[in-house]
Order: sequence, then structure tokens, then C-alpha cells
Amino acid sequence: MVITKIEFTDKEVTAHGGIILLQKMLEQMEFTHFLEQTPLPQPDSNRGYDPIQIILQFIVSIWCGANRYEHLEVARFDGVLQQLFG
Repeated sequence: MVITKIEFTDKEVTAHGGIILLQKMLEQMEFTHFLEQTPLPQPDSNRGYDPIQIILQFIVSIWCGANRYEHLEVARFDGVLQQLFG
């Protein structure tokens, strides 16, 4: 069992700061590794997005309260969420 340490910090904080616990859960589940093994459609151009990135963005956006597709932009431009999920 992996223990997640919770402590105070003086680093940047977002309204979605508790999302780190869900990000740790995805890491422990090796969710990204599972997606890498899945035959997802790849982009046809060099401007396309990695399908794993799109799936993670969708999941994080729902956890942050998105209830419309246009709300996905909230997670996309949040600097702290970008750092957490790469």
C-alpha cells in the first residue's frame, strides 16, 4: 500500500488543489500505462493531440466539475493542473 503524504506548502495553489489525490490514484492504478497498451487512434497530423492527453483532460475536467464540453477549457488552461498532469 502506498501512503500519500499531505502537508502545507508555500507553492502555487489552485481551487482544484485536492485533485492531486486523484492524480496519485491514477498513478497507482497505472492508468496511463493501461492507455498506452490500448489501440487508440493516433492523430493524422503533427498538430494533433495525443489521445492519452485528451482522455486524461476529459477525466480531470469532470472531476473539477465540468458538465459541458466547453468547460473542458477550464482544466486545459489551469497552470497547476498542467504541471500535475504534464
